[in-house]
Amino acid sequence: QRFEQPRSTHQAPARASAQAAFALAPELVEAAFAQGWLCQIEERWTDAIAQYQSVVALPGDSGAERRIKSFALNNGGWILLSGLVDEDDALERAERLLWQGLELYPNKATYANLAELARLRDRQEDAVTLYGAALTLDPSYANALTELAVVEVELAVAAAQGGETDESK
Repeated sequence: QRFEQPRSTHQAPARASAQAAFALAPELVEAAFAQGWLCQIEERWTDAIAQYQSVVALPGDSGAERRIKSFALNNGGWILLSGLVDEDDALERAERLLWQGLELYPNKATYANLAELARLRDRQEDAVTLYGAALTLDPSYANALTELAVVEVELAVAAAQGGETDESK
C-alpha cells in the first residue's frame, strides 16, 4: 500500500498473516496491532480505534511493547484527526490518544499528528514546536519538514497581513 502497489497484490496474504498471528497469540501487542490495521485499511474506523485501544490494555511494558502501543494510539488518533473529524469530540479524543501515546514512547509521527491538530485549532506556534519535536527525533523526516514549512508560510502571511492567530489574541 505504501509503495504504490495495488492492494490486490498484498491484501489477501497480509490479512491471512495478521489473522493467523492473532489466532495464535492474541496477547501479543504486534498481533493485536495487526488486527487494528486490518480494520483501518477497511476504513472501519470505530472498530480500528477500539482495536488499537485494546492493544494498550494488553500486558507488557518492555520498550518494544511500549513502542507498538504508542503506534497503536497514534493510529487511533490519526483516524480521529482525519477520518472522523466531523464527530463532536473527535479532536479532543485524538489529542488524548496522541499524548497518551507519547507518554508510552515518543515517536515522530505522533508529534506530527499533534502538530496537525494544533494547525486545525489555529495554534500555528504550537504546531511549529511540535514539528520541531518530530524533527529532533528524525532530522530528515520529510513530512515534518514539509508541513513545518507550510506552517511557517502561514505565519509569515498572517504577519504580513497584520492578522492574528488564536494564540496572539
